[in-house]
Parts: sequence; C-alpha cells; structure tokens
Amino acid sequence: MTHVFSAARLQVRDLDLLAEGVDSRSAVLVHYLLRLVVDLEDAARSPALAAPPPGAPPPTGLTSSQAADGSGAESGAGNLGDPPPSLALQREVSSRGRAFEAAIDAIRSQALEESKASSGGGGEGTGGGEGGGPGFECLRLLAKIASNVQENPTELKFRRLRHSKPALHAHCLRFRGAGLALKAAGFVEQSLAVKEAKGGKVPHWVLEAVDMDALARLSFSLKKALEAWPRGL
Repeated sequence: MTHVFSAARLQVRDLDLLAEGVDSRSAVLVHYLLRLVVDLEDAARSPALAAPPPGAPPPTGLTSSQAADGSGAESGAGNLGDPPPSLALQREVSSRGRAFEAAIDAIRSQALEESKASSGGGGEGTGGGEGGGPGFECLRLLAKIASNVQENPTELKFRRLRHSKPALHAHCLRFRGAGLALKAAGFVEQSLAVKEAKGGKVPHWVLEAVDMDALARLSFSLKKALEAWPRGL
C-alpha cells in the first residue's frame, strides 16, 4: 500500500504527464482522486495512528495477543474467550438453580434417613405440620427467610441468622441442605457479637449484599419442592 501511495505522490507532482491525451474534465477528476490517495498516505503516517513502540502495553481492554493481531479492534474490550454478557448470565442462573436443587435434594435425603431411623426402617413415617414432616418444615422456614429479606432488604435482623437459636436450628439449620441453600443465595458464615454472649461472638449465617434474583430463584425452587413434598417427610 505504501508503494501505491508513493507512486500516487509522484504522479500528482507530474499531473501534466498523467493527464496527457485526456480532456480537462477527466484530468481534474484524476487529480482529485490522486490527491485523495496522497491525503490517505499522510494520515497513515500520522503519529496518532502509528504502531506502538516495542514493549509498550496494549490498549486498554485488549490482551497482548489481541493487540498483536488486531483481533480485538472491533469489539474493543475483553478476551475473545469471554462469553457474551447474556450467555454468562444464563450460565450463572442455571448454576444457581442447580445449587438450590442440590440443597433441596440434600434436605430430602436427610429427612428420609431420619424418617427411616425413627420408624425402624419402615419408610417415610408420619410427620407433623401441613402434610409434611421435618424436611417440609425446613423448606418452609427457608422460604420464610427468603421472603423476609425480599420484603425487608434493609433490615439486618432478617439477614443475620444465629446458628444457636433453638427453633431455627432444630427445624432448619441442622439440615445440611439448609446451609447449602443459604450459601447459594449469598449468605456466608460469620461470628458476630451478641448480648447474650457477654462480649463473645457466636456463629451466624449473614447476608452482606442482597441479591434479589438469587432470593427469587430460591423462593421459586422451594415453592415447587413444597408442592411436591412427600407427606410425612
């Protein structure tokens, strides 16, 4: 391309020779086109468009490989291996849904084990509650935890669940799957100071940042599970 531009510059300098044998209108058109080519050559030589010196960091948003081959010039950001935002979001939602389903399965398994043990291996047994036993009550309490935060996202008392609270532990937190569900919804385990501990700290499940999408997905999964939950489990 540089050779073409250089030839064009020489031709513009000797326009009379180039336009010899053509009418004046054609000569003007040729002159305009060649001048345009020369202007393009000048722009290509501009320092703003010059290649960066060896060892210079690549432009912001491009990897070294993209800066070398220009593959990121059109998109202008990110690695080529990164999925589109919409696809990444779909994967996150799908992964979260699987985590909630795994948590519910863990609750079901533990409830079934306890039911068999209490009935001498005779099956699901008979539980209290609205057609359900301990597992059903665990799911119901998890659904209540999620709805409390959804309705009162700024209330810390709904986002801090003490492990040692008797009713909460006995009916919910003692289930392995309950912890898995809370973790998938964004809760983390922390030790917090409480008055009863006289300056000491006790374990809590704490939701630092409220993720409404995660809570909505948890509520949806729990609702489906409660509707299909075996009686007495």
